[in-house]
Amino acid sequence: MQDDSRGNEDDYYEDGTSGSPSIEVYFGIYEVKKGNYILTTTDSAGIKFFDTDAVKKKKISYYSRGVFESDKRISKSQGRVAEKSVILTKNGYYVLGYMDKNNGSYDRHRYFCILYNKSDIKKLPSSPEEFRKQFKMDKKAEQERLAEQKRLAEQSQ
Repeated sequence: MQDDSRGNEDDYYEDGTSGSPSIEVYFGIYEVKKGNYILTTTDSAGIKFFDTDAVKKKKISYYSRGVFESDKRISKSQGRVAEKSVILTKNGYYVLGYMDKNNGSYDRHRYFCILYNKSDIKKLPSSPEEFRKQFKMDKKAEQERLAEQKRLAEQSQ
């Protein structure tokens, strides 16, 4: 789970960017290779909030499923892998990130997170549907999402 919903309002709109609080959750399996956990993502979902007040109310403005698919397309176009690993560093702490070219450590030039063994997340969802049910959706955003879903379904027929 990548939780970028805990900042202040100023954290999201720095330098004129249009960032917003968001949470992405990834589901999958792992295998252990050379003491590292190699993750294989099988499904994913993401939500966005309009602002930090919406975070407090758990009212989302956007929901999507399959966010990892776009991660894979972008990584492939850059000649990289999209799958992340949990890597034990020489200093004895874990990092969630991408393996370096030698598969010995994490790539410090790509996004990575230091993992701590303390979480305020009480229960992780077991599916994208369970994740989505934790939040209320803004009515207008929900109507737009359903209309887009209907349009895409009609296009695929």
